[in-house]
Amino acid sequence: MCNQPVRMSQEVHVYDGLSERLTPGNVTRFNVSEFCHNCVVIGNATFGAPVIDKNGEMVGMNHSHQYPLTAIKISALQGTIRNIKNTLWARG
Repeated sequence: MCNQPVRMSQEVHVYDGLSERLTPGNVTRFNVSEFCHNCVVIGNATFGAPVIDKNGEMVGMNHSHQYPLTAIKISALQGTIRNIKNTLWARG
């Protein structure tokens, strides 16, 4: 997973696990926790699909099905996972 921030026009690819292919595109906008990209994907690659940079590093995870697609940044996802983990440990 990549800890580097995404950049405007950065080359990214969406991985579709069912068809085992990468669909190319570019970052079109971003904010603190998510970014939009113009990868053209078919159905299954929209929700939860990893977004990978040109170095093969995961930079985000898709969470929308309308174009432009939106992905949550890895840094935001790591924070969410940490919060879930802390909640589960507190219950445990």
